[in-house]
Amino acid sequence: MKKFLLIAMTLVPFAAGHLMDVMLLVPVAGTLTFYLVPLAVLWFLFWLGRQYAGTDWGPGRALLFGNAAGLLSLALYLWQFEGQNAEERSLLLAGLSQKYFTAAPQYLLGPVARLFPRPVTALEAFSFLLLAGVFALGFFTGRKAKKGKS
Repeated sequence: MKKFLLIAMTLVPFAAGHLMDVMLLVPVAGTLTFYLVPLAVLWFLFWLGRQYAGTDWGPGRALLFGNAAGLLSLALYLWQFEGQNAEERSLLLAGLSQKYFTAAPQYLLGPVARLFPRPVTALEAFSFLLLAGVFALGFFTGRKAKKGKS
């Protein structure tokens, strides 16, 4: 698969997060979207990690490129919500920073995040770790399968 396409596909969680934001306003469909889309995103990121394993990139570069959208989102979130006060915060940037993590299964991560003093920030960090971890799992299982065929 072309590397440009692989990099472009790392934006799928943004699109899924936006879909979830829109669909949550629709009765029944919003509830289904809330529970099913994050599972589909996890499956997709695992699959995408396996696709990255087929490239000639080493693990460091592949994991960096594969998780760059999440890293940028997390950095943007921390800047907007931890580094800015409410008057200085950009609504556009603050909203965009959360789209990526909306696609994570909030219903699984939320109870753990509530144990922290800043639960929303903890939820964003846990969401990134989960999505990046699933991608990495896909990448390393793909590399192992690739080596097994050689």
